[in-house]
Amino acid sequence: SDVCSSDLLNRLMSRPGGRSPRRGSHMALAHIGITERDSTAFVPQGQRIVREIAAYLDKHALTPIRVADIVAHVGVSERLANLRYSELTGHSIQEELIKRRLAEAKRLLKNTALRLSRISSRCGFKSQIVLAHLFRKHAGMSMSDWRRTAAQ
Repeated sequence: SDVCSSDLLNRLMSRPGGRSPRRGSHMALAHIGITERDSTAFVPQGQRIVREIAAYLDKHALTPIRVADIVAHVGVSERLANLRYSELTGHSIQEELIKRRLAEAKRLLKNTALRLSRISSRCGFKSQIVLAHLFRKHAGMSMSDWRRTAAQ
């Protein structure tokens, strides 16, 4: 009769007194495969760096961090971090940081009546002037104009 490999293994492990089968006895077990989990999977260094950067950005992008803070957390040089990040994403860490902050600024502009100065601080920008410049560069209009357009 066919016995499931895990059932057989459980029976062997639960033998009275912890005795193992007699020497010289053999048993054939069907290969049931190995499940590799993320925690044990091999991850190339470049992917590991990018994953760590993305995880750090998920938690801290809206705080006043700089790229130097991010790469210091990951423990590699800024050059290596930017190289690996751009290889896998197509853009730099700084561009990703700005992208996330601008997305939050747009969300706040659309869904709240917060003042522009308050939005800039909530999104991690040094000042409203920096946010205004980057917003115009990326959205092609001022934040006030964008807010009016989004409200329609």
